[in-house]
Amino acid sequence: MKPLLSLSLVTAVLITCQLITGCHFHKNHAVMDKHAAQRVSDYEGVYEGTLPCADCAGIKTKLTLEKDKTFVYEIRYLEEDDGRYLYTGTYTVKEDLLRIHEDGQPVHFLIGDNKLFLLNDELKPAKGKLGPHYTLKKQK
Repeated sequence: MKPLLSLSLVTAVLITCQLITGCHFHKNHAVMDKHAAQRVSDYEGVYEGTLPCADCAGIKTKLTLEKDKTFVYEIRYLEEDDGRYLYTGTYTVKEDLLRIHEDGQPVHFLIGDNKLFLLNDELKPAKGKLGPHYTLKKQK
């Protein structure tokens, strides 16, 4: 009888822990959605920055997001004469994820407070000491 009581007690504790964790997750998730909604509601505008480059001095980047869901994406490889590219099209936003297309390939950004963070192919922000430099800042 004791093993059955112990098993019941352990099961009850595990279920309770899972329920508490689940509630905590949903509570935080709702808060995150509220903050994301606040950021996403005011994302239109002009963002600029200089992104890291492996074989040049940097990539001067400007992304303009219009209210009609169109964008202009300008990139210029510093210290290169032929290094200027211009892309236009429509963008999509889902929660706090922005997607544009560059030469038919999707480019994703995480929408932050007056910032856009360039994401990799796995939709993750860059890490390491260069990670913070993959950011475009909203211009006033």
